[in-house]
Amino acid sequence: MKKLIFVFLLLNLMLCGCAQKNDEEAYRQTPSISGENSDSLHSTDEESEYVTNIYVTHFNEGRYLSSMYEFPLKTALETGEWKSETPDCASDFTIKYGGKTFGYHSECGSVILDGNCKQLSDYYKENVNKLLFSLFEINA
Repeated sequence: MKKLIFVFLLLNLMLCGCAQKNDEEAYRQTPSISGENSDSLHSTDEESEYVTNIYVTHFNEGRYLSSMYEFPLKTALETGEWKSETPDCASDFTIKYGGKTFGYHSECGSVILDGNCKQLSDYYKENVNKLLFSLFEINA
């Protein structure tokens, strides 16, 4: 009887260990939703746990930003003064972040949200453009 209980506990332990490993592997192998091309700015299969909730679209192609590059973009979106005006330029990027959808025009550095606009400083504009152009493999 003791041998039977020992074998049962051993099998249970083995099965629990395998189930945990399979769950971790499935989590790591979550398909990248960042597009077919994979570079250091968006998720790869190995980095899928680091995908942020920042989704960027450029000409109907969308990608999630990896957490490694979210800080510069969040900082640019969250700093500066909003004005209740709309710029004359059209957005070439759409950024979904924090339940909001921002428009961004890379040439002039305008960020648009709900009829309001703000102009990024040259520093933020340069950093955001580098990040977005790299994300979509655009040559500036």
